[in-house]
Amino acid sequence: MKKHFQHFTLNSPLNDILNHPAFLDFGPLILPTTQQFYDDKTTIKHIEELMPLHSCINATNILKSLNAMIDLRREGYNLFYRFYSDKDIELDPTKNNTGLFFFKGKPEANWLLICPGGAFQYVASLHEGFPYAVHFKKYNFNVFVLRYRTGSLEDATADLAAAAAWILSRANKFRLKATDWSLWGSSAGANIAAAFSAKGFAAYGLPDAPKPAALLFQYAVIDDFGAQDPPSFTVVGALDRRANPTDVVACENARVQAGLRTRHMIFPDVGHGFGLGLGTPAEDWIDLAVMFWQACIAAAALGIRSHPLFDSRR
Repeated sequence: MKKHFQHFTLNSPLNDILNHPAFLDFGPLILPTTQQFYDDKTTIKHIEELMPLHSCINATNILKSLNAMIDLRREGYNLFYRFYSDKDIELDPTKNNTGLFFFKGKPEANWLLICPGGAFQYVASLHEGFPYAVHFKKYNFNVFVLRYRTGSLEDATADLAAAAAWILSRANKFRLKATDWSLWGSSAGANIAAAFSAKGFAAYGLPDAPKPAALLFQYAVIDDFGAQDPPSFTVVGALDRRANPTDVVACENARVQAGLRTRHMIFPDVGHGFGLGLGTPAEDWIDLAVMFWQACIAAAALGIRSHPLFDSRR
């Protein structure tokens, strides 16, 4: 079957994604919503139509990430995992719309879990998940992209907790370090990540497990935090009308007042949902976020709370 794992082009219709042999059983979960009807004439070139709340959508970059996923399947890697059991899904069929996409990196390398955004209306993995995972390949990171239930923060946060617990319980299988992982969230995904961090595993009836070493938030007003939250890094565009930069800064200051370590960055000339921000003043944000995460790991190893990358502003 592997010989039929052909790459997409910009002119490939979206139904090709749904029916591609590399994506059997989970093709619909790649696209933003399973409820939307996809016209046979809609192509990857026009994929921005599926994510109306986002900006700077780069169809070429999305194409690159989709073809990278095909390559992983061609090489024999399992790309998609269910973290809910068959019994869980039988009791609550909405959980069938969840799962984890896994981009394999170097064994024992750091790993991260990404929560894309979409205002709880859709899950923008095509813009804020898969392209990030491909970008992280240069670091050899192991990357998970979460497909969660839309509709409510509560369900989505429960999905994140279940997914994180599932990964950590299988750290040996995936050859991951249980500690030093990071949690990334964009817009609604950032609110999911923040809610989970504030509540912890126990709130969802799950065994205690290592918390992330860092939280990386993208264009979100995060006013939900816990006293034991790990350090956080937040980026936002100066033109963002959904996550107002003034509100973002106010929330970051509240975190500092609570004794938490944080950094925020405001990028000019970009608005909400910029993703990787290619071709904009924000295009280096993801590498700066990696630097912050690595600084968190280094500081923890030394048993210190201070670091030049903490509590700074731009």
